[in-house]
Amino acid sequence: MSRRQAAAAAAAAISEAAAAAKSTQAELKQLELDYKPRKGGTAKWKKGSKVLVKYTDQHYAAVVLQGQKRPDGQWYLLHYYGWGNKYNEWKEESKIERYDKQVLEKSAAAAGNPPGDLTGRKRKADIAPADPSLAVEIPRQLRLHIPPLLKKVVLDDSTQVNLKGTLLALPRNVHGRPTVNDILKDYEAEVAKEVPEGEQQDPQVLEKAEKKAKAVREMVAGLRAYFDQLLRHCLLFSHEVQQADEVLRGGSSGAAAAADGSQADGGNSSGSSSKAASDLYGAEHLVRLFVKLPELVPVAFILPEDVVRLEQQLHDLMRRMTEVKRHARYFSMPEEYKTNPAYDPMLSLHLQPLLGGAPTAAAAAAGGTPAPEARGESHPRRSRAMEVRQQPAELVPQAERAWAWFEEMGAPKYWVAPMVDQSELAFRQLCRRHGATGAYTPMLHARLFLETPAYRAEHFTTCQADRPLLTQFCANDPDTLLRAAQLVEAHCDGVDLNLGCPQRIARRGKYGAYLMDDLPLIERMVRTLATNLSVPVTVKIRRFHSVEKTVEYAQMLERAGAWLLAIHGRTREQKRASEVLAEWEHVRAVKQALRIPVLGNGNIRTLHDCEALMEATGVDGVMSAESLLADPALFSRRRLQPGGEFGHLDGCHLLLEYLDLVDLHPTPWRMVKGHAFQLLGPWLTEFTDLRDQLNRSHEWDTERLRSLVMDMLERIEATGRTHPVPALSARALARMEAEARLQQAIAEQEREEAAVAALEGGDDASAAAEQQQAAAASSEQQQQAAMAGV
Repeated sequence: MSRRQAAAAAAAAISEAAAAAKSTQAELKQLELDYKPRKGGTAKWKKGSKVLVKYTDQHYAAVVLQGQKRPDGQWYLLHYYGWGNKYNEWKEESKIERYDKQVLEKSAAAAGNPPGDLTGRKRKADIAPADPSLAVEIPRQLRLHIPPLLKKVVLDDSTQVNLKGTLLALPRNVHGRPTVNDILKDYEAEVAKEVPEGEQQDPQVLEKAEKKAKAVREMVAGLRAYFDQLLRHCLLFSHEVQQADEVLRGGSSGAAAAADGSQADGGNSSGSSSKAASDLYGAEHLVRLFVKLPELVPVAFILPEDVVRLEQQLHDLMRRMTEVKRHARYFSMPEEYKTNPAYDPMLSLHLQPLLGGAPTAAAAAAGGTPAPEARGESHPRRSRAMEVRQQPAELVPQAERAWAWFEEMGAPKYWVAPMVDQSELAFRQLCRRHGATGAYTPMLHARLFLETPAYRAEHFTTCQADRPLLTQFCANDPDTLLRAAQLVEAHCDGVDLNLGCPQRIARRGKYGAYLMDDLPLIERMVRTLATNLSVPVTVKIRRFHSVEKTVEYAQMLERAGAWLLAIHGRTREQKRASEVLAEWEHVRAVKQALRIPVLGNGNIRTLHDCEALMEATGVDGVMSAESLLADPALFSRRRLQPGGEFGHLDGCHLLLEYLDLVDLHPTPWRMVKGHAFQLLGPWLTEFTDLRDQLNRSHEWDTERLRSLVMDMLERIEATGRTHPVPALSARALARMEAEARLQQAIAEQEREEAAVAALEGGDDASAAAEQQQAAAASSEQQQQAAMAGV
């Protein structure tokens, strides 16, 4: 069974479970509206209330997501039934009406909508055959927030399996840990017992508890079905596939095999002793299912109330799994992992939950390049590249092999430059959505990457849609660099050596641009990589002061084995791009002197600058760093069209898009926060309260940041301006007030002196007085103009 067929089967199973759980009329009435008169300063509508909103002559049904007290009154964030999340909006209390189904039905009939459609929306499904397979799917996903402790479990588990070559012994219950089935049964039993003390005899309480227990049973049954059906398709790393084959199909896997010799086949019975996957695997693999659920569950075919209930139940289950005692009982310690005899360090990852996954339609929609099979191609490599690869390496010149490799990647012209803590997977995917055709990872410290699994797990994240990709290292020891590069060569298109970092930390560590003082060491490092790696070696450099020395430097790197060279048009002393322009003459000279592909960097602010750099120097591509942080859509072709330049709302919209990718590829909060400041920066100078909220934030979830962005969008639109007006700080205002008082005192003193001179002198004194008055008037006008500017 293919992965798609398995997902469809699981979706059918969960849909049947949801259909069996349709709410009764009494339950719908309970969920409709909890309307209460205002008491004191409380809000009129509470979270989850159903309300009506009137637009022109038609009413729309909505649900309250949250409320917010503002200076101009109470506001509510609403989600409209039958509409996508992008139409969620804030409404003031006076524009929200009490929910009345009859009013909604009359409004829908007056608008000409089909019977039963109360959304006010024209859809293809309204006129399509009543076949579920033909229904139009609304692009929406479960909103699951994986607790940080469970994220750490997935990352640590990935390190053990993929980097250390170990596996967990199966089945887990034989080795002292509960299986997925055990965990789900525990949760089901705990919920069934949760009836408040003193209310065991209350019929309404008992009825509500029974409904909750029933919903939990259905959710547990759905999770179990998903796990059994999809384990082999999207919940295993490549290194675990052989173990799964042996255990589920009745083989023997030594320390990792089932101790009782039981067999299973993806949950399908093949005999009296066969077991489902949920009876063999444990909590580590269950967490992987939580990560993948948002893209697997077809929530478009589930009632909104049921979706909210499902999200609450899943969050409750994950919360319980993070409790100290349960966490210690559920999850394995590092010493419980056993050596995997079939471990192959060259084997690429089949799936990395939280770090990316196999190329699917969802991955392609997230901005990546679909797999060749999805594009209808028989093979991704071009004919020239195939011809070169089929010939012995010693018979093909280095330059020709370099060009074949470059064309095999698609000859990418627009590159995301390496940026520490800023060119992570989610941001790279955002840039790829908007025109970037190649990307570098953040600069990785070779020694830390080699010695620290946590550093590797956090800083090197990728997926198969994240191509072409160059992994960049900084180092000053050839052996350390080689061993670090060998850990990633199977997961990228090339390994890059950073020879351009000009920061002081690079000088202290003797790497980056400060290796330019030791050219023999640079040559040894490049040659070591070129000789021992299975992927090409690339370099990123800065120029020397003279063109001749820069060209000699680049030619030495080409002779050492580099297949691609990226050159920045500034020296290592010119750290700030705003202080000095890059010298494109050096870039052009290097391109003319080398036979391998060359990328240019420097003075890139717009897409026009990219085209100008390639035209002026002849380079084969350009890369950008700081400009991409401010405008991730810099490489988009629309930037060349009239009116396509960066707009005053683009930063907010791009940040919302980035947060969707963060949900798909979880990212450390410090990185998310940095991108938020970059994209919202200009307007944060005006809305300083939002800036202070963001500045004080620690480990926010994406929903909270989305709320802040939506608030900012409303404020920007309310101003009617396309540019912010920076708000002065309290210190600046105090300084201006002091300056105004000083000028006022000087003017008063001058008027007094003029009056005294008028009394003591004659005509000369009168003339002097007139001059003093004119000067005072001029000074007062200047003060008024200054205050008006403020």
